[in-house]
Amino acid sequence: MGNVSLANDDLAKLRALKSPLADELEFVIENGKEKAPEQFFGVSEKVKG
Repeated sequence: MGNVSLANDDLAKLRALKSPLADELEFVIENGKEKAPEQFFGVSEKVKG
């Protein structure tokens, strides 16, 4: 939460697993928020670079 480097590491792992969550995490990294309506818990209010 709030750590772009760790988020990108997680994104790479999700992509390797071909997880549909990868697209959701990528959206959060790029936009700093979840898609509406919010589906997941624990997402930081703002992702800092």
